[in-house]
Amino acid sequence: MTDDTPHSEERRLMKFDPTINTGTILQICVLVVGMVMGYAALKSELETQKVEVTANKLAAERADLAQENALKDLRTDMRELRKTVDDIKEGVAILRGRAADTGAKR
Repeated sequence: MTDDTPHSEERRLMKFDPTINTGTILQICVLVVGMVMGYAALKSELETQKVEVTANKLAAERADLAQENALKDLRTDMRELRKTVDDIKEGVAILRGRAADTGAKR
């Protein structure tokens, strides 16, 4: 066993020192403060993202409503155009009929 002791101590690069000093306390304080600041930063970022998501949802709803209104307007215009085209076709048919009647009387 005496042979193993020197070899095991040579392999150790660091020794544990159980004493607590000012450096240890400062390191712990820095760690805790850093974790608290990180948590606060993440929390504020999360709140910012929630606000942005809500704003984006409202903008999307407004855009959807505007698109629906535009689509309704287009459908109304299309109905009016179809009616106009049908009226024109009917008028042309009436004129052709009159033209045919006039030509037959001569």
